[in-house]
Amino acid sequence: VGWIGPPQRYRCLERVISRALGKTDTAIAKVSDLAKSSGPGAAEALVNLIEEQAPLGHPIPFAQVQALEAYLTERCDSPEAPRFERALILAKAASGDFDGALTGLHTSPTGGAIVWQLLAKNGPNSAFLSHASLKADDPVPEAAKGSAVQIAERMLGLGLSDQAALWLAQADHAPATLTARVKLALGDAQAALSLLKSQESAEAMQLRAQAYQTLGNPKQAAELYAKLGQRQDQWHAMRQARDWPGLGAQGPAPWKALAELAINPASLPDAAKGQLAQDMALIDLSAATHDAIVALLDQTKASIPVLQ
Repeated sequence: VGWIGPPQRYRCLERVISRALGKTDTAIAKVSDLAKSSGPGAAEALVNLIEEQAPLGHPIPFAQVQALEAYLTERCDSPEAPRFERALILAKAASGDFDGALTGLHTSPTGGAIVWQLLAKNGPNSAFLSHASLKADDPVPEAAKGSAVQIAERMLGLGLSDQAALWLAQADHAPATLTARVKLALGDAQAALSLLKSQESAEAMQLRAQAYQTLGNPKQAAELYAKLGQRQDQWHAMRQARDWPGLGAQGPAPWKALAELAINPASLPDAAKGQLAQDMALIDLSAATHDAIVALLDQTKASIPVLQ
């Protein structure tokens, strides 16, 4: 069972050579046709194909999963069975059947790292959350730890910062920026700053600016936004810091107008000139402030992209 004749052996040898040379696409192409055939080497070729394609995240059609199930049934008591079991688990994961793949790991755990990698990267949210959600005291599968960073990042993207923190704790080397993002999401801005204090990448500066704003230090945030060239964020942070002179000097026209009003508000006439003169001065100041705010809102509205 599973005998491979000379032509098939040659094609499998070509696959091994191509793989050794790093030509994965060539290796897949060499064995793909053989896997679709009904010849004696089809079963072995299909296993080879799954072993090449699944780790790359290539989708596996359900027909190939069915074929592997049939091949495994034929070999259930043979020395080949463990390899076919592993291939079937990988095929199920690559076809989207993560329930079946993870259940299969109970009896054939050798493909576990790839299954968790595929779940973290390609699994639909329903399967991902069903299998990757943790409780604080849950044991974490050893095979999943290699994908802990990917799982944490995806959990954070879904707004589940508590889950992201649990998975980050399983990672051997978690990126400081990801850890800082999780800390910010959990409301620990000071911890995020501590993690990034020596980092000057664009992502790190962005996170530090957000942390400073959370901690009520918009002036430091404005300085970082200025370095990043994020002018709108810079001006908003300067407004939060009430840096009217800075806005008057660096801000765009609407900000300059508001800053000027904040620095040098129109003075009211002496009471001796009468109530009417004071009322008219107030009306002029109110109108100027209104015009400046409308201009600023119009500019902000124009900078917001329209979502289709």
